[in-house]
Amino acid sequence: MTRYDRPAVRLLINPLAPRGYMNTIFLDIDGVLNNYLWLENAGSNLHPDDNVRQENIVRFNRLVDTIDYKIVITSTWRIGKSLGFFHELFRKHGIHGEVVGMTAEHGRSRFTQISDWMDLTILDRYLIIDDDDVFDGLRSMPSMRRIATDHFIHTNKFIGLSEDDVDNAIFLAKEVFP
Repeated sequence: MTRYDRPAVRLLINPLAPRGYMNTIFLDIDGVLNNYLWLENAGSNLHPDDNVRQENIVRFNRLVDTIDYKIVITSTWRIGKSLGFFHELFRKHGIHGEVVGMTAEHGRSRFTQISDWMDLTILDRYLIIDDDDVFDGLRSMPSMRRIATDHFIHTNKFIGLSEDDVDNAIFLAKEVFP
């Protein structure tokens, strides 16, 4: 038993961390569940909480329904929001998957926020889906190259989550880490 396996310590360190092993998607929203071209047009007329695109949601749902991973929000949308906000957002827009947490708001890099979550939570498998290169500047380290290759789906911010991204994520989840 590691020091993080003890419930009291885990809750003290990361009260949002679920108990037990799980498969996790670290999810950004802008550039994944929407795209920048859409945001410039239709998105500007929407309430900020509605800035998700149905076409991208359908793709995300196919992914989540296929691999059954839990979701941790890494998006800047999490700032000042509760888990309840994301539960309602997912319900309202028909987004599948269970949101189990959010990375910390400590102003450090997205990679560091994800790494901190991973240090404090028992993960089995994971994927990082983001339009920003969370590994920017880290690929010179061999261990980071492997993580960036085997765990990172880098979406195109002008498209959002594409069919190819979903197929790649499913491949990584089922073939690389069966």
